[in-house]
Amino acid sequence: MKNTSQKTATFSHFTRFYTINYKEKTTSMNQFHPPQVEAATKVLSKIKSADSLSMVLLAQMQSGKTGTYLKVALDAVDQNLVTQVMILSGSRDTSLRSQTKHDVKEAIRLYCTEENGGRQMIDETKKKQLKSAIHVYWSQDLKDISEVSDSTLI
Repeated sequence: MKNTSQKTATFSHFTRFYTINYKEKTTSMNQFHPPQVEAATKVLSKIKSADSLSMVLLAQMQSGKTGTYLKVALDAVDQNLVTQVMILSGSRDTSLRSQTKHDVKEAIRLYCTEENGGRQMIDETKKKQLKSAIHVYWSQDLKDISEVSDSTLI
């Protein structure tokens, strides 16, 4: 019988598989679980090395895929590895749509927030850059995409 109490996420780079266990909790300022950061770091290293042009993030439901792909998107734009990120979803679920938009907005806000002497400071320049670079598209929005540059993470 399979142990379902342990959540796992697998990053698959075709023949290479990385499995990560989710046990740690996050705090409001540290929005990503350590395994999400670990998986995102592996994805980013593949992007940096240009080892492959194709990657797939595979994981069970509720295992941390959203946090992982948001961490990859935020770091890739922040490190100037890509100029834009397109997050695609074919789902018609309107609650999922609003949840995803909220997740992206909140991830950007937290990513740009640092605590300094008990005060939260937001890097507005970085926030503006990330907001203009990261977009979520649903199946009905795809017809509105006119151009995709070579430096786009999809």
